[in-house]
Amino acid sequence: SKEIAHKLNKEFGVPFGENGISTSKTNHKKYYLCETRKIDREIVNYFISKGMLYQSANFRNAVFVGYDGDMPAYAFKRNIFKNFKLEHTGSNKAFSFNYQNKESNVLHVFEAAIDLLSYMTLLKMEDIDYKSFNYLSLGGACEKIAAKNEADMPIALNAFLERNPNVQIIVFHLDNDEVGRGATQKIMMIARRNYQCFDNHPVNFKDVNDELIHKSLLLSTDLWIWQMNYSYPVGYKIM
Repeated sequence: SKEIAHKLNKEFGVPFGENGISTSKTNHKKYYLCETRKIDREIVNYFISKGMLYQSANFRNAVFVGYDGDMPAYAFKRNIFKNFKLEHTGSNKAFSFNYQNKESNVLHVFEAAIDLLSYMTLLKMEDIDYKSFNYLSLGGACEKIAAKNEADMPIALNAFLERNPNVQIIVFHLDNDEVGRGATQKIMMIARRNYQCFDNHPVNFKDVNDELIHKSLLLSTDLWIWQMNYSYPVGYKIM
């Protein structure tokens, strides 16, 4: 809505088009998230409707927004056309991009918002209600934690847990690399004192979005093979 867009512009200085979305470029954002990244369109539209996902009007960044109550407090920018990603100036890491379900005691944790949305999509593909859990993006905090000699907890995770005492189980889906695996172990060393913790990083893929892209490709290939085998009349030859 315009009201949310004005709040975002006031808090962060991120310019938006009419109705809070860069109207001439909105399809770029949806194409990038839904076609390139294979995130479910319903999920993308849900976060757009909540004012948590925009495309900036000037630099074609997908902007992922976190809120303190009804006020925007965090924005992470990811360019649609090039490898640029950065927290916006003035962002409060305590309100990193997230989804809350006060009825759930499970929290799924990711390095990036793209991975968070990807995992929701993977659940939806399995006919699981993706709104049944809590989700949190750490916004790229893993490198600093992995580089430390001692265990540590990210600001985003600490703050989310303080705001959500319903959480009892934390499932980590950080990247399948040295940084992701190292950060997971260091965070779990502290978190497991008060929570059940599970390391569920994607073993066969570099991150959750990579897993989604591969599974989407397999599904589309299987569908194509099925169509080739079953959707043509007897005697029809595919040229």
